Amino acid sequence: MKLLFVGKAPNFIDLVGSFGWEDPVQAYRIREWVDLKDIPRTTSANYAYVAPCDSFGMMNNGVNTILSRVLFPGIDRSVKDSFSKVGVLTSNGIPYCPIGKAVTVPTFIPYVQLIATPIYWVYQNVKHTHNAYHAMYAILEEAYQEKNRIDIMVIPIFCTEEGISSIESMRQMKMAYDDFQRSIPPRWNYVKIIKEQPILNINNGFRIHGVSNEYEYESSEVRVIDNTGATPGAGIPIHPL
Repeated sequence: MKLLFVGKAPNFIDLVGSFGWEDPVQAYRIREWVDLKDIPRTTSANYAYVAPCDSFGMMNNGVNTILSRVLFPGIDRSVKDSFSKVGVLTSNGIPYCPIGKAVTVPTFIPYVQLIATPIYWVYQNVKHTHNAYHAMYAILEEAYQEKNRIDIMVIPIFCTEEGISSIESMRQMKMAYDDFQRSIPPRWNYVKIIKEQPILNINNGFRIHGVSNEYEYESSEVRVIDNTGATPGAGIPIHPL
């Protein structure tokens, strides 16, 4: 499988090449995320575009806006639906997709799929997390499943607009890649991933706006109902309006 990384940093191409990869790798430096649509695609290859969204499938900022409104209009509805079927609930019963998990969503274009993975619970600063690692490991697990035949995976660099530097993001992504290639399990389990996330501050006063749903932070409680077999820990304090 060929990995095609996309980023906006001036030195992005050199940055990707400096880490060394076992799979074929190509890097594209673009000025704005909308330029993603101009990256040439081979019609005979099976592609997967990666959507680094939030745990509720919201795709209304950054590269996700281009994926959900330009390349695959309306696909955010399918992402939300797929995330709701993962089987994990917030403290008040709202389904979400945990960080460290990815799902495959078909598009309307032949030979093209979307792999969606959360890089944060909601849009927030994740500077002191390993969320780029978690997301990279998750998409590799999803892409290498037997049901998927992916020739080229288009991966926007993770978390750089959410506080993690480009070099740290790529370092984490390469570490996840190396661990996966060597069959090393993820270094952080579900509980550890939750514990390293920043606690949502209800004083931030922001809301998440989606196509058909709107959530507002109303509680500082951080417990999650977990029916995946992991030990319950801190979760997402949200309530539907």
